[in-house]
Formats: sequence, structure tokens, C-alpha cells
Amino acid sequence: MQEGEKIRSDGAAPSHESRKFAPVRSPFVTRLLPEAAARLGLLQGGNDGLLSVREAAEQLGLCTATVYDLCADGALAHIRILNAIRIAPADLADFVALRRVSVAPRE
Repeated sequence: MQEGEKIRSDGAAPSHESRKFAPVRSPFVTRLLPEAAARLGLLQGGNDGLLSVREAAEQLGLCTATVYDLCADGALAHIRILNAIRIAPADLADFVALRRVSVAPRE
């Protein structure tokens, strides 16, 4: 061993070979669950992509804590994906439309 060399706990010589993996032919979902893949295609990107709480808060001009509270109270429709909350732009537009107050014109 020479100065500056790192000591390995197992005592084995360092390996510099790269391992090759089999190519992925198609995503897991499309191979095993083709009908689920078709339904999930609706959620992928585009102009109707799901918004994060931060993005929804920016559009509403609110803080993220308020948006979390609206989701928890059931006032704002949302989708929970594991530990993340996502909001469809259409649901955000419905939320705003339902709370729009119209003012009667003065006579």
C-alpha cells in the first residue's frame, strides 16, 4: 500500500470494470398493464399537466400553507400521489369560478 491510497474494508482490489445491463424494451407499466398505461397517458405533461402546491399558490396569489389548508378542508380538489399533492388546472379554474363574486351595477 502506498501513501494516499484508500483502504477498502473488504481488502479486495479496486474494480474498474463497467457492468452491462440488458436494454429496457418497454416501460414496466406498458408491458404488464397495458390498460393502466392507456389511462396514465392522460396524466402525462402537455398543457393540462398537474400543478404542484407551489404553482397553484402562485396562480392564486396565496401562500402554500393556505393551499394545503384548502386541500385538507376539501375546498380544493386535488390528487395525492404518495406524499405529494397535485392539482389539475381544471380543478383550480373551477375553484376560482365557484368563488367568483359578481357585483351588481349601481343605478
